[in-house]
Amino acid sequence: MSPSADHLGSTQATSTGNLDIHLWPDPGPDLNLDLRPGAGKVKDIWVIDNHFKHVFTTVTLGFIGTILCSVGTVGNIINVAVFCRMGFKETINISFLGLAVADIGCLLTQLWLNVMYIPAFRDLADWLLPFDPADPTFRNVTAAWPHICFSRITGLVTAYATLVRCLCIAMPLQVKTMLTPGRSLAVIVSIFLSMFAVVSPVFFASPLGWKYSPSRNRTLYMQLGVDNEVEQITYGLSNVCGYVAFFVVILCTSILITSLRRKARWREGATSAGAAGKDSDDPTGNKPGSGSVSKETKIIKLVVIISAVFIGSYFPSTVVFLAATAMPGFSATGKYNNLFFMACSLTYNMEAINSSVNIFIYLNMSSKYRATFDSMLCRADSSSMVAAKD
Repeated sequence: MSPSADHLGSTQATSTGNLDIHLWPDPGPDLNLDLRPGAGKVKDIWVIDNHFKHVFTTVTLGFIGTILCSVGTVGNIINVAVFCRMGFKETINISFLGLAVADIGCLLTQLWLNVMYIPAFRDLADWLLPFDPADPTFRNVTAAWPHICFSRITGLVTAYATLVRCLCIAMPLQVKTMLTPGRSLAVIVSIFLSMFAVVSPVFFASPLGWKYSPSRNRTLYMQLGVDNEVEQITYGLSNVCGYVAFFVVILCTSILITSLRRKARWREGATSAGAAGKDSDDPTGNKPGSGSVSKETKIIKLVVIISAVFIGSYFPSTVVFLAATAMPGFSATGKYNNLFFMACSLTYNMEAINSSVNIFIYLNMSSKYRATFDSMLCRADSSSMVAAKD
């Protein structure tokens, strides 16, 4: 998994302690103009003016991003309710429940970050709220760092789900014995606790508290101090977790796709053999068309789709991060800073899409999920009808 868009380019700005992307900085010189005497022409098409960047990021994050996060949060709350109703006899349900909880954390923290970038909210905060949403250090502690934490958890849980499916292919009988529902739950909880432990030093090293603000002429709730060294170490560790999860998902998804293709070819051969009066078993010893083969194949397809969406959603963040590393000036403080901010706003929305679409995948591909969802919906409708009659 690629680094979160929150901190892309943080290596270029760690000296200030500002790990958050300041999408609406204080008005400064327009980098798109040649300010030398006698010159006034655009010198570089990749240098974006401040006004265009402001409009672009306001639309992508302030409006589109807020809608995506709001809808996705509702969808994942439904996912949690449905999987709890389905029970945890099957380990895959535990993985999907953990993924839904992590996605809720991703979306809520990103929603809070988006709201703090809405100009109307900032205007309201000037005279009503006891904090400054334009303060990047405040956004770091209350939104950016929590978002990074849940984003890494999403990647690790997805990697675990794909890895388990691969193990089911390699040694199906042993996996059922080793990965009981209780052990799977312990793994998911351990992923959450481990990432909380990785990120928590930032909150102790850079605490929030009440402090007088000369610019606002009143006491505000803000970050009391910044420990750049702790933030850099924590960010590096979180990136390691993210990259490990991202490449595990890619590897395991490739294996699962290969397995699906092999099973498809086997079924075609088994069908031909059946027509000729012969019998054929798959490599695991199951008969053609058996319920165990069909059930496992459906689960693999579901995991592959979720993993593919994850890879596609986080790949742009990887590209932006690599570009920031390789391209001079493409950073939060470089010549192409406005282009950098615009690219990061798009990666934010891609992450929000990844955390929002799972409910539609489940409804389309899982008959059990769909049946449970329908039963809950019908029961809610029946209860409302009874209440109305009373």
